[in-house]
Amino acid sequence: MASIIGVETLQHTNGTTAATLTTSGGLQASKVYPSGLLYWPSFQARKTSGGNQTGLLTFATVDFDKGNNFTSGAAAKFTAPVTGVYYFAYSAVKTTQTTGGTVVLVKNGSDTQIIIYSGNPAYSGLTLAGALELNATDYVQIKANIEVQEAYGSWTGFLVTAT
Repeated sequence: MASIIGVETLQHTNGTTAATLTTSGGLQASKVYPSGLLYWPSFQARKTSGGNQTGLLTFATVDFDKGNNFTSGAAAKFTAPVTGVYYFAYSAVKTTQTTGGTVVLVKNGSDTQIIIYSGNPAYSGLTLAGALELNATDYVQIKANIEVQEAYGSWTGFLVTAT
């Protein structure tokens, strides 16, 4: 024979609510953040003006930055607040440059294997995406070894899972 327990809220002994039973009988879980954080690390930044750029990229406009882990401006970077797997995506437009080149994610000052190569067509679209395993305090930047149009660059990233 099954037992019936009447309860509305499940709590930890410290008083933190873990889940609530709704009046319709459903279970509504409370937000669960990694490693004691009060947010899920994520950001989106872009460049809305400027000319062609190479080297470590600049992002002046930050659309959102959950946790204040993104440093905007020259040589913009994201610093991991916790150890885990992070996903990053960057998109831009190649300039009139007619030679090929690369855009690469840089981790702690060293190029990673997450790279995109663009051939000869001018004004072609570039999209770079991939996941990196980062330790807390590791940082990621984007480096262009080809001219990209700053006014059309956008970079986003977020924690997939804490480890």
